[in-house]
Amino acid sequence: MFSLAAKHYPNFEEALVGLGRTLVSLGKAEQAVAPLRKAIALNAANEVAWFQLAQAERALGNAVEQQKALDEFQRLRRLKRQAEITFLTRQGVTKQTLDSKPSQE
Repeated sequence: MFSLAAKHYPNFEEALVGLGRTLVSLGKAEQAVAPLRKAIALNAANEVAWFQLAQAERALGNAVEQQKALDEFQRLRRLKRQAEITFLTRQGVTKQTLDSKPSQE
């Protein structure tokens, strides 16, 4: 199905990622690289595409390319976490602290 979606909608990023992921799981990592790279070209912030590219490169024995993709995946993951924390903070969630005074009870 992913291959049909990618064929008829060549800029359908999620179909390209799904196709790449499927090809890697079928042991066709060499064929997976092109759709994953295209998905990344369409959206360089797609952390799933970067992770799947790292998996494809690992399967191909390309340690340097695997590490580059993994580093980008981890960088994007950190940015996403930071954005989530910032969002929650702006929503009025206050940081909790420990009360250093002993209880009078």
